[in-house]
This record gives sequence, structure tokens and C-alpha cells, in this order.
Amino acid sequence: MCDPTVIASIAAQGAGVALQNRAANKANNLQALRMQQTQERNRGLEDLQAAAIQNSTNAISSNAGKQGMEAAGQELSRILQAAITQRGAPVTASDRSAPKVFMDQNQAAEAAAMMKANMDAKNIAALDASGRYLNQTIAPKIADSAATGQLTGNFMRGNSNVLDTGMRSAATLANSPMAQILQGAGKVGLGYTLYDPDKGN
Repeated sequence: MCDPTVIASIAAQGAGVALQNRAANKANNLQALRMQQTQERNRGLEDLQAAAIQNSTNAISSNAGKQGMEAAGQELSRILQAAITQRGAPVTASDRSAPKVFMDQNQAAEAAAMMKANMDAKNIAALDASGRYLNQTIAPKIADSAATGQLTGNFMRGNSNVLDTGMRSAATLANSPMAQILQGAGKVGLGYTLYDPDKGN
């Protein structure tokens, strides 16, 4: 008693629904993949930013900072001490003819003055070392960390634009033209077989 047109129409609608579901599942899977890829890219960027911040934090930490300032202070102290010791007064012919007592006293005074100059050099170097360490070591690391943070934010914004485009592209896959044709043909066929020409008159 079943009309072959009814069977074909129902089969076409069923096939259309199956194709549409397959297309929707494909679109959902592609969207999930795009989300996962974007999350992984952003996680990598966040790890890069965290490493830059940790690098700055390590440079500022008490032990590293103290060692860096001490090293800078020692370097400046050596420079200042070298400059001070090079400016000693030359020994002249009249100095050589002076009595030994005066020469010893002069050498002792020079030694005391040199010792005080060396202490002053160390103190000056210690004062200047913190500023030098901050300017040459800490400031560049903080600037690098800030630049990395800014780049990370820009890349993450770019990733969200790419994600949006990918999501819209994946959403277009949810509509299957063949499924629409099969469902439409099934509805028309079913409507045609249910049409009673006697009622139309």
C-alpha cells in the first residue's frame, strides 16, 4: 500500500538530516580544534612572558642584586684606584738629596694619603655601583620584560582575530547544500503524494 514516492521522499529527508548532522558535527569538531590551537599558541606566549618577568625578578632578587652591585663596585673601585695610584708625584733630584728622615716621613704621608684615597675610591665605587647596576643590568631586563608583555598582548589579540575568522569559516561548514536539496526534495515528494486531487476541485 506504500507509494514508492512516499518511501523515496522519506528516505531523501532522512538522508538530508543525516548529511546535515554530519556537516554540523564536522563544523563543531573544526571549531573545537581552532579553539585548542589558539589556546596552545596563547599558552606559549604566556609562558614566554612569564619567563621574561622571572628573568627580571631574578636579577632584582636580593642575592643576585647584591652580587651584581658588589661586582660593579669592585670594578669601579679598581678603576678609581688605578687612576689615583697613577697620579703620584714624581721623584725629583732634590727629593733624592733630602735626608732619609724626611724621605721616610714623606713616604709614610704618601702611603697614608694613598690608603685614604683607596678607601675613598671604594666608598665612591660602592655608592655608584648600585646606580650602575640598576642602569646596566636591571633596567634593560625590566624593559625587555615590558616589551615582551606588550608583544604577547599584541600576538594574543591577533590570535583572537584569527580564531574569529576560523570559527566563522567552520560555521559555514555546518550547512550542507546537498542535505538542503535532499530535505527539500523529500518534503516536495511527500507533499505531492499526500495531495489529493479530488479535494482541490
